[in-house]
Amino acid sequence: MVCQARRLSMSTLMSVMLRKNISFFQDLALLLLDVILLSVSAIRYNSALHSRRSNTAVFRRWDPTTSAFS
Repeated sequence: MVCQARRLSMSTLMSVMLRKNISFFQDLALLLLDVILLSVSAIRYNSALHSRRSNTAVFRRWDPTTSAFS
């Protein structure tokens, strides 16, 4: 009986610790995802800003209606 109670308490303790670890890694993953999304947004914004100011064809969009870069 004591052995079963000990096993139950150990499994409960391990379950709680596992949940805490999983939630920690979930929080870490969400934070990392936020950082990546903000970086991508900043890169896209800077590229769009650069394309408006620059004459470089790499950053400019082709406009099929005028057959020219806009």
